[in-house]
Amino acid sequence: MSEIVAAVEVEQPAVTKTLAKFQSMGLIEMEASNTDKRAKLLKAKSEAGQLLGKIYQDIGPDLFQVFNALETSEIEQFIQQLKTLGQSLDANRISSPRSSIEPTTQNTHLP
Repeated sequence: MSEIVAAVEVEQPAVTKTLAKFQSMGLIEMEASNTDKRAKLLKAKSEAGQLLGKIYQDIGPDLFQVFNALETSEIEQFIQQLKTLGQSLDANRISSPRSSIEPTTQNTHLP
């Protein structure tokens, strides 16, 4: 779970609560590690893949319709804005929720 906490940059209790909900929904399995009693091993169940597939099916037509209505130049501009946003988020990422590293105050304006 600590890897998830670091990846999504939220506190441990929020991740624990979310994973417990996913487990109660039958989306994941949690089991204790054989080598570290504090660690829990997580495994996505087939139901999680089915739910993700349904989500993609539900939003796919809408995304196709939205992007189909855009000009190529608008799509290229959108891609560039996403890259700029990603770079800004990466530059301001805190290495862990308890890190003493402060985020940069670099101002990045999207066009």
